[in-house]
Amino acid sequence: MIRNLSRYLGLADNEEKTFALHFSYAVIEGLIAGVLLMNEFVFIKSLGGGNRQLAMLFQFSVIVLLAAMFINTLIKRIGNIRQWLMITGIITRGPLLLLLLFPKHLPEDGNMFGFHVLFLVIFLVFFSADPFILPTINRMLKQNYSYANFGRLYSLSISAKKITELISLLLFSLLLEYDSHAYVYVYPCIGAMGVISILILTRINTGSFCSHSPVGGVGGAIKTGFTDMIHILTTNRAYRDLEIGFMCYGCALMMSATVIAVYLARELSLNFLSIGLYKNGWGILVIFLLPLLGRIIGTMDPRKFAIFTYASLALHIFFVGLTSIFPHHLEIHGFQMYPTLVAAYIFFGLFSATMVLLWGIGSAYFCAPDEAAAYQSVHMTLAGFRGLFAPLLGIQLYMAIGYAGVFGLSVGLLFTAVLAMVWSLQKVKIHSTGIDSPQPYFPADKADRI
Repeated sequence: MIRNLSRYLGLADNEEKTFALHFSYAVIEGLIAGVLLMNEFVFIKSLGGGNRQLAMLFQFSVIVLLAAMFINTLIKRIGNIRQWLMITGIITRGPLLLLLLFPKHLPEDGNMFGFHVLFLVIFLVFFSADPFILPTINRMLKQNYSYANFGRLYSLSISAKKITELISLLLFSLLLEYDSHAYVYVYPCIGAMGVISILILTRINTGSFCSHSPVGGVGGAIKTGFTDMIHILTTNRAYRDLEIGFMCYGCALMMSATVIAVYLARELSLNFLSIGLYKNGWGILVIFLLPLLGRIIGTMDPRKFAIFTYASLALHIFFVGLTSIFPHHLEIHGFQMYPTLVAAYIFFGLFSATMVLLWGIGSAYFCAPDEAAAYQSVHMTLAGFRGLFAPLLGIQLYMAIGYAGVFGLSVGLLFTAVLAMVWSLQKVKIHSTGIDSPQPYFPADKADRI
């Protein structure tokens, strides 16, 4: 299949090899991601976790990104990037085996605090791989794909990931409906799969990753990373505007995501099957949209792309909130179907399809090929910064002003992000690697590698 597609798209040999490897990696990561889509509900319903602990679980997935810029500086000093990828995979995926020690049912006294803490620590370690792996993938793909094929090949791999994600999500939600503690067997399996997927990733040509001599130690790397981030944000106006929009969007998402999980699990009392089917619904929409959007993102200013992304999330949160006003629903073979939630997850599908591209490769359109990892690291570091406060702030606001207050505030932040992108599109144009640089980044024929 890969070879036939390669001939159809006219891929170079290196592009074909890179696509085959990244495609395989994406398929396995999709199986893992589908299981983890139920993670917060496993924590609430199977482990009896509390609201603040749930916020911390979500917080850990983004707070680790604070290290992205520092790690990117270290990546530039690493000679054998493949070895470090493998070590990272083993250290961060291996602890999932500890889930085998968890109880198969809740104790009578309900005291699971020790297991709650261990669960949070395991996933803090798991998520800590992201600031190293994600920028590395970004740079690998940008070094090996041509400009013309970058968006479309990336979107094809992500589409495959979404398909396997939906399959594993559905199967895991059905399994949880049968046995709410099945996670103690499934999570160790996805840990082993995570090591295999990273092993596949190490076979992609890494080019010349090491561009700096290892001087200055850890302190020097932190200082250099911080200096590089400030330089990028102060010299590349269009990219800075994009990140301003992302800051508003990210705070809205992080404040509302945990509260929505609590709302679905405790206010609406959705079962595992219903949660899985709602998530599958938006996932199917993502699969159909990604190939089209992969072509569009290569022809559109990422800031314009972001407008549709932020508006879709705002509508998702709005319709989730409407469920409290229109609570009527149908029961169909165990599926609790709320019309407002159906609409909400249609918009979440639109949001997810655009965000997976915008978040994954949007920053690469503002820079030269050898700067791709640095720009993505800035993006991830800022995501980690808002992760310091936004998830817990969402829970605190929920306890103070309720679901409606948090949802309304989140929609307002997303509307602000849309306005910021409209203003930036009118005031700042993309010309080059750093927006104020005189040499165009993309050549006229767009054939050079990005």
